[in-house]
Amino acid sequence: MLIKNMRANKDKAFGEFLLRVGNRIQPTIHDDLILLPEKMVIRYESEKAYEDALIDVLLYLEEFLNTLLPNGLPPHKLVLKVNCPIILLRKLDLSNSLCNGTGMVCKRFDNYVKHVEIIIGQHALKQVLFQEFHSHLQKMKDILF
Repeated sequence: MLIKNMRANKDKAFGEFLLRVGNRIQPTIHDDLILLPEKMVIRYESEKAYEDALIDVLLYLEEFLNTLLPNGLPPHKLVLKVNCPIILLRKLDLSNSLCNGTGMVCKRFDNYVKHVEIIIGQHALKQVLFQEFHSHLQKMKDILF
């Protein structure tokens, strides 16, 4: 018998539902089809209402997924420190040698700018500034949804 669902610590109701399913005490309709609790169902009333409800669920799901730390995956939040070595994984600016595999070191942090120094290649010792993009991501979410 299952006692505690470690993956559903943030949402007690969902965790309890999963435990009832795992322990085979959740009501079924027939042929072992599980009866979902009413609060877990998104009813289709109109296209707009359905999209709004789905977006609310997806935004909640994103927050929940960001708390998980599966084996082999890096944490959701990247924490950098001064003199921390980093490797660029995306092509940002080829003319300034900011491409996949560029080795850099964090030098300084200002409010919205990271100061880094390239340590490898023809652009070694060159200072580069990275702007924080949280506000850009929020604008993209607003546009997409």
